[in-house]
Amino acid sequence: TADTADTADTADTADTADTSDTGDTNHPYPSPYGSVTMDGSFGYIMTEGEASTEETVVLDTYITGTMNSKSLLPPFEFAQSRITFYNNEPNENTFSTSQVILNRDGESNAIPLNPYVILSISASDFAIGTNLPVGFSGDDKAALYIVDVDWGARTISCLHAFAIGTMNITDADGTLGSRGSFSFNGNLDIYSSKHAMPYDDGSNGGDVSAEMPWPACSPY
Repeated sequence: TADTADTADTADTADTADTSDTGDTNHPYPSPYGSVTMDGSFGYIMTEGEASTEETVVLDTYITGTMNSKSLLPPFEFAQSRITFYNNEPNENTFSTSQVILNRDGESNAIPLNPYVILSISASDFAIGTNLPVGFSGDDKAALYIVDVDWGARTISCLHAFAIGTMNITDADGTLGSRGSFSFNGNLDIYSSKHAMPYDDGSNGGDVSAEMPWPACSPY
């Protein structure tokens, strides 16, 4: 099954996001760039490098929505979602969910498609709660990224969007394996790093692409 070796690290900005927005739709990356609905539930927490099985993977999506006035997800045959614990010591450990959509070729081989979705939460914030801030500032508890993956190299090639808003965690047991669990939901706006007006500091026009872990993708 397809996955990426890298998880999303949350990048810091000096300021917390202002929730005001311009609603500019003439920019090649409108702000906001779209919106997503999250609704996921996992009953197994994987360790880094653990092989995927029917027990460890959920055969469904946990995020749907729109991006640049188009459906977030292109047509696909099936999906795989999972949550993995990453030991990043001496830095903060993280729990990271991933969602990949796939088709099958003529020989029934799974062919992963883009975009790929990552939701990353630091281990210290992995707990039941409501209205938890999502973004990429130092005050945010989680980060949601929508990316393209170079499936040959198994690396992230570019960033379509990141989310700003709040989410709810309704179940969080960080025990690894089948005793672990994670359930969450939320409705979030997404933004291109090229035009994220909530992070406009008065001079950058909302362009925070230099602060992101990956370059911006071309307009979706």
